[in-house]
Order: sequence, then structure tokens, then C-alpha cells
Amino acid sequence: MSNPVPKDMLSVATRIDVELHAKNGASKKGSGSGFWVKDALHHPARFMDFVTNRHVVDMWYNSRAAGYSLTRVRLQSFDVDGNAFPAFTVESGYVVVRAPKNDKLDLALLSFDFDQLASYLHSLPGKQVMLSNADLMDGSDRCKDMPWGAQISFVSYQAWVDSKVGRPILRTGTVASDPRHDYQSNEINRDDIYLLEAMSFAGSSGSLVIANPEGDPFRNSIKGPGIRPYRPPYIIGIMSGHLRNERDSREMYKMHTGLSYCHKVLPLVRILAGEEEMLTLEGENEILSPWLGYFLRR
Repeated sequence: MSNPVPKDMLSVATRIDVELHAKNGASKKGSGSGFWVKDALHHPARFMDFVTNRHVVDMWYNSRAAGYSLTRVRLQSFDVDGNAFPAFTVESGYVVVRAPKNDKLDLALLSFDFDQLASYLHSLPGKQVMLSNADLMDGSDRCKDMPWGAQISFVSYQAWVDSKVGRPILRTGTVASDPRHDYQSNEINRDDIYLLEAMSFAGSSGSLVIANPEGDPFRNSIKGPGIRPYRPPYIIGIMSGHLRNERDSREMYKMHTGLSYCHKVLPLVRILAGEEEMLTLEGENEILSPWLGYFLRR
């Protein structure tokens, strides 16, 4: 029996909106989903990073639109009761964007000016829900035994979000590829992928993919035929896109085959542990603070 994912775990979903400008005056906007991770191990001076897909913040990555620089980032999240927090808006010069040197990993880390981030968190009327490295490592370990066809959930900011205040929506699916192996496709050139039977659309990129809890926690100590041990929810990956079939004559399949894909959580664990070589896409000359934070170029 698969159960709903607890709302405190779903509430990590955060909307990201970005603005980018080129030297010739051209501009682009993008949006997606993401989540905060605290206690990042790869740099003890940073206490929080924001995770999303690289293609959300880097126009060159998918569209090969070169020459664009990030000029503004806006993050919007909600508390566990669905109440909107004030948005966190940061201009260029106060954010560093990093991505793996391996460009088959569509992942990005955003780190923010300590003063601005600390001031923002202090101003919130409630607690910003975020993940820890332990949450991610636990998910990576549990994925080793994940069954083929496991039921999953993801919360994201697709076009059909609540029109009043922009609350995200939850969608569900199953793990379609054999989780014991990396999925490969001629349509996507990515490493460490699960294929999902799930409806990811624009706005879903960067959202957390969670394996639904199974079993009854109140009967976990009872043994016997037909009684499945309780298994808590765990993180399996980061939603990264969906598959189309351009050759199909049916318009619906040209737009979406009903299959999406996510990066496994393992490469993110490696990134946060400092085990993945990284590139700096935005932000230069960072200056470490002698205490719990760091500042970026002014």
C-alpha cells in the first residue's frame, strides 16, 4: 500500500524565476522549481544552497543561447499550511551559480550573499522548510533497493498552479525504467537518470522526486502473511524534463509521451560532498567571511 507523502516533505518545493540579459540588450526569462539544502558539506562557511536544474538558470545549456548573464533571481515558497512566504529576490552580484563540469548532469547550485539571506530568513513569519545532506544521503541509500514500478510524487510550479496565490501542485507517477541501471535514450544525453511514467511540464524542472511511503507505521511491529513493513518516504531524484515523439502524427505525443525523467539523487550527494568537479557560471571573486558566511563581489 502506497501512502501520501507527508506535507512537511512536500513543502520544500520552491518556485524560482530568473531574468537574464545579453550585452546587445536582449533579455530572457525562465522559471522552474527547486529546494533549499542546509549544512552543505562542500563548503563549511555556507549554511544553505538552493538546488535546481542547470537549464533553468543557464540559457546556453539547452537552447545554446550564448552571451546571457543572470541579472535577477526570485524565489517563492510556502509554509507547511500553504501560506505564502515573502519572496526572496536577489540581483546579480549577490549570487553564485555553480554546475558540474560534467555537462551530462543538468544540476545547479545557487549560493547567496550571507547578509541578504540571513536577513530574509529572519524576517519570515514561519520556518522555511529545507532538506539536509542526511535526507539526501538517506534517499541515495534507499534507492539501492527501490522496486521497479515504485510510486512517486513531485510538487512543482507548472502552468496550472493555484491562480490566487501561486501554490504549487502535486503530481504522481511510477518509476518506469529498471532502477538498478542508468536509463539511456537517444533523445536525452544525460547521466544518472531514472525514467518515470509521470507528467512533468515546464515549471517542473528542478522539483524533488519522492518515493511514496509504503505500509502502515502503526503495524510495523506486527509480523505475518500479507503485512508489509513500513517504509518511509525518501528522495530519489530531481525532475529534469520529459520525452516527446516528434515523429508521431498525434499532436499530443509530439508534446508529451507521458514519460519524464529525473536525475538520481546520488550525483547531488556527490556535489554537496565536494566529490564532483564544478564550474562557476555566475558570480566571481567571492570573499569568505571570517564567520558563518561569505560575501560576493559588490
